[in-house]
Amino acid sequence: MSKKSSKTVVSYSVDCLKPVDDEIFDLTGFETFLKERLKYEGKAGVALSGNSVYTVSSDIGNATVRVDSTVDLSKRYIKYLTKKYLKAEGLRDYITVIANSKSSYELRYFDVQEEDEA
Repeated sequence: MSKKSSKTVVSYSVDCLKPVDDEIFDLTGFETFLKERLKYEGKAGVALSGNSVYTVSSDIGNATVRVDSTVDLSKRYIKYLTKKYLKAEGLRDYITVIANSKSSYELRYFDVQEEDEA
């Protein structure tokens, strides 16, 4: 007897609105980065190979990148790849990745408060 498993789709999104509005973040470059780096069974680039395990899409109007997966995918892995992209682009010192809901992240600027010494 074979077990028949139903495919459930897990969706995560990364909201990049603030950095995209300031024109310091490349949304299509980030989408391509995720497509090249997402791994399945130890192999990177599964989203580019035509395999329907991962689907990466971007909504330029809302400045959001969405990752849909038919296999187990950790939300933490999406955060890891996002931070890796920020580091590669030299933005890691200015932008942080914050979870704003159960299935999404948001890119925000670091809150730098200058102290006034009197």
